[in-house]
Amino acid sequence: MEEEFYPAYYRLEGRHWWFLGRRSLFLRVLERQFPPAARPIQLLDFGCGTGAFLEHLERFGSVSAVDADPSAVEFCHSRGRSEVQLVPPGAPLPFADATFDLVTTLDVIEHIGDDVGALRELHRVLRPGGRLLVAVPAFMFLWGKQDEVSHHHRRYTAKTMRRALTEAGFALPPLAR
Repeated sequence: MEEEFYPAYYRLEGRHWWFLGRRSLFLRVLERQFPPAARPIQLLDFGCGTGAFLEHLERFGSVSAVDADPSAVEFCHSRGRSEVQLVPPGAPLPFADATFDLVTTLDVIEHIGDDVGALRELHRVLRPGGRLLVAVPAFMFLWGKQDEVSHHHRRYTAKTMRRALTEAGFALPPLAR
């Protein structure tokens, strides 16, 4: 992502309708998957950006977070999120195998050249039976200027996302018809 976007994201994530709406949707999904009786869990936010979502994830359990951009990590630290670690693109995650019950990666995978390799690493740190929450932009025909300034490598369809996840080792349920 362009460096000049981080300060704007940092300022807007707590009040802009787009960020608020997405956060609400993701939290509803997580509430269904991890009701209070299933908590606390261990979770990782992979590509946490400026860290605005981390405080909301704490309701589920213990939160770890990484990002590949030094500026993003600095914004996280300025929020008081000292647990956020800088992990360069393509580097192994600093966690043991099968550490997490949940891994979130929200609008991150499209930024990574080797998406399957990154997903493979997420699979490694996810416990058997754990959950992955991934969000990516859809449909290459929607490619535009925002994709370019955001340094996206691709957009996905259900088929291409499923292929990447399967190649990375994830077992996926069949698509509903």
